Amino acid sequence: MPLDGTEINKRSTQKRRQIREARLQIVSELRLQGKSVRQIAEAVTARLQLPKKVSTFTIHSDLKLLLQQWREDNNQNTEEWVQLEVARVDMLIAELYEAWEKSKTDFEQVRQRQERGHFEVPASEGEDGQLKGKRKIPSPYIKQIQSRENVTNYGHVGYISEIRKLLEYRAKLLGLYAPDRKEVTGANGQPLNPPTTNTTITVEELTEDELATLYAIAAKRDKKAQ
Repeated sequence: MPLDGTEINKRSTQKRRQIREARLQIVSELRLQGKSVRQIAEAVTARLQLPKKVSTFTIHSDLKLLLQQWREDNNQNTEEWVQLEVARVDMLIAELYEAWEKSKTDFEQVRQRQERGHFEVPASEGEDGQLKGKRKIPSPYIKQIQSRENVTNYGHVGYISEIRKLLEYRAKLLGLYAPDRKEVTGANGQPLNPPTTNTTITVEELTEDELATLYAIAAKRDKKAQ
């Protein structure tokens, strides 16, 4: 049964949509790899086996559309991302507080050491085979010595430092910090662009050399004007 015009248009539109979605996926992938627009156009044409090369204008339009979609998705997911990040920070802070409390627990420290030495024992038999009760020979020994010490812990300050950093990060996520205000000044705290002052100098205040210089400049100007 031959297809009518409506069905043909429907299938053609569906095919163009599929090609467009495939093209957008390739454009997004290659753009993230740092490929140029021309390289992307060539790759799209080759991968999709298109009879006509994709124009750079089409790739520019695709990139513009992808950027817009990314911004919309990012705006929609921002609040959810902030909530998840805050929850993760709260979990880390709770674990650090627990570790901090454990680091303040006092304990008994047991230390062991070995002591080596020699002591003398009576000789049971001499060189001639007779007992020598008054003669003693050295014999080595190893003695285990154990000591105990009560250690008072005041907590590891490293945990407090990490907790403080996470609290600052949490506050920034929630927008609790006011924007930083930065002022740029010149040397010694002076204004970067100091205000200009209009100073009026009268002819009477000029020296003879300054007057002669002004007269020479005026004469030169008048000569050019003639």
